[in-house]
Amino acid sequence: MPVFFRTPIALCLAALLAGCVAVWGQSYKVVYAQPDAAVIQYDPLFINRDKMQAEAAAHCGKFGKGAELQETKMGKLGMAADIYTCSESAAVRIVEVEE
Repeated sequence: MPVFFRTPIALCLAALLAGCVAVWGQSYKVVYAQPDAAVIQYDPLFINRDKMQAEAAAHCGKFGKGAELQETKMGKLGMAADIYTCSESAAVRIVEVEE
């Protein structure tokens, strides 16, 4: 493929990918947050699961609980949604590992 065709294609692809982040203004969004659970939607191209785990842990930590990943669902356009439960037993396991 000639170089002059690659540049517009690359620019269009970059604009599309940037649009995914621009929808929320960041690379993830907490779409459900309650004392017993959290659902975080994110674009795995821009952010990894470790960051989502940290966000879920911070949310559950507000209630003295730990976060446990229950399921990951893949949505349209490659977006992912991690479903976490907040439980005291998860918090106990985290404390045991840290000690």
